[in-house]
Amino acid sequence: MSTFVGRLKHWFLRFNWLGLVGAVAGLWAAMTPSLLPRPTIFEGIIAGLGAALGYAIGVSVAKLIRKTGVPEFGPHVKHVAWGVLAVAGPLLAIWALIQGVYWQNDVRSLVQVSPEPISAAAIFGLIGIITFFVVIVIARALRRASRFMGRLFDRFLPTWLARLAGTAAVVLFAFWLFSGVLTKVFVDVVNAVY
Repeated sequence: MSTFVGRLKHWFLRFNWLGLVGAVAGLWAAMTPSLLPRPTIFEGIIAGLGAALGYAIGVSVAKLIRKTGVPEFGPHVKHVAWGVLAVAGPLLAIWALIQGVYWQNDVRSLVQVSPEPISAAAIFGLIGIITFFVVIVIARALRRASRFMGRLFDRFLPTWLARLAGTAAVVLFAFWLFSGVLTKVFVDVVNAVY
């Protein structure tokens, strides 16, 4: 059991600071009003996908900054930044969820649909957290698969070509899986929601 807890702790500690800032920004963007009111489950999924997209953008910007050779901040600044994010991140996320309910209720009143209670923010948040972590797990699994395929191809191809071929193989497999199997499931779920 302790090895599982250790792995889980290691997994959580691998989150990127700028990625988490992007996740909060992505959550805010996802909670903005839509033209039609969204059902609660759909709103939670959109919140999680928005946070995951924001996280991906933040991680990409952090890697780009690191590649350009910009010097990193010292440990004290990093510690303070993580502390600020640990407090401000959840508060901003909760505020985004509550504001999202108000925005959705404004849209609902315009199309004469009954409003959702403020407690719907908790449901948005729970579904959003689950969606966010599922997307992050899938993304990390695809990255590991890409690296594995790259090492496999590295046996008989130059390293740069092996990495490219490994990434291409995983992308093509994921596209095949998403365009066939997962698209049908997604469409069925969305049809059931509406």
